[in-house]
Amino acid sequence: MLNRIPLIATGILLVFFGPTLIGQVDSTPVRELIAGEIKEVRAAIPALSAHRQWTLGIAGAIFFLGLIFGLVEKTRHENEERPRTRFRWKSWGIIAIGILISCLTWWLNNGFKGDHRAYERAAIQADDLHKRMSTQASVFASRNFKDFDDMNTFLQKSYEPLQNEWNGLKKDVLGVSSLIPALAIVRAGANPQWAATGIGDCNVLSQSETNSRIAATEILAGNLRRAVSAPFEDLQRLRTFAAKYGSVSQYRDGKGTAFRTEMTLSSLFARQAGITSYLAAGRQTQVQTANMEGRPNPPRQTSATKLGTQERDGFIERAVLIPLGGGPVILKAADSKNGWFVFHFNVSARKSPTATVTLRSVEIHQGGSVGNTRWSFEFLSNGNRVLSLPEQRWDDSARPTRCAIDPNAGFSGQATAGKFGIELTAVGIRTKIGEVE
Repeated sequence: MLNRIPLIATGILLVFFGPTLIGQVDSTPVRELIAGEIKEVRAAIPALSAHRQWTLGIAGAIFFLGLIFGLVEKTRHENEERPRTRFRWKSWGIIAIGILISCLTWWLNNGFKGDHRAYERAAIQADDLHKRMSTQASVFASRNFKDFDDMNTFLQKSYEPLQNEWNGLKKDVLGVSSLIPALAIVRAGANPQWAATGIGDCNVLSQSETNSRIAATEILAGNLRRAVSAPFEDLQRLRTFAAKYGSVSQYRDGKGTAFRTEMTLSSLFARQAGITSYLAAGRQTQVQTANMEGRPNPPRQTSATKLGTQERDGFIERAVLIPLGGGPVILKAADSKNGWFVFHFNVSARKSPTATVTLRSVEIHQGGSVGNTRWSFEFLSNGNRVLSLPEQRWDDSARPTRCAIDPNAGFSGQATAGKFGIELTAVGIRTKIGEVE
């Protein structure tokens, strides 16, 4: 018996701590989410059939009421020479039938998003979708995933297309009829917290497209950061997470050069436990630069350390004083051909000793190379990061290219306010040159 104690202890450890010890990720929350969606699809199949019956019934009622309306009207005209009082009930009957037909027609057009044929096709599609989702759920439950990215890669390839098909079916066909509560089916619609719309408005269309995508990513990353109470240092990884797992649709916003990007994060990836796990894994693998006291270096020193792997002309740093009423920050290399940007800031919420600075617009006079150039920017106050612009391509073809920044993107932060203004240190790092897109 004593010889079995180590074996029993090992078994207990594997049961309770096995996934952690061997590096597997806990997929239980995802399995529960998938099971809930499969249950929703299964419940929708009889509801779709019921919708089909109701649309047929309402359409049939409108047809027969119209037939009765015509017969009564015909009888009334044939007997017009008789005293009107004898046929007054027919006049009131015609009015009542007309009102009833109008109400039923309105209900049919507004309470349902399809006719009986559309609901019949949707019921068949939902039944097939239910079978395929159940199959993928079984495959998912049998897999052991080594890390978060491994699990999400499987979900993106195998399950997310089915989820998108289901959301599309709900959006296109399923309607909510308030007059039939038993048949109400939830419409497809992303949680506002996991959906973002970014606007890019530049005098160069391609730059507008890029800026709109960056703005949407920033909004979504900000929502994720607030949801998991992540520190500012995790913002870049959350940007990567949103860009990697968010679905994107882009189109021109009007007739000008403005562009709009809509980004939605699937409920598969919008799980707080999963996001926290993703950030924790990133912190473990990230190499932290420390100073001699063993503390992390401030952002400015970290940026300067990054310069060591770049060419000298790929780094610009300038200290400027912004008036308390707001103003520009000019970031210009010694040779302007190596980079020349102008950032316009608004200043608000001045409460000594701090104020809120918000990026309002950007001018690109020189990108620093032939073609599109990728830069990232940081703005610091007293060594503390105020805000950062993620790495993206900048197009200087308009010389200058002028871009208004989406105010919803949240490119703002707290800075130290002095008597005469706000001292900011602007740092620009060029990461790629001559990019053609």
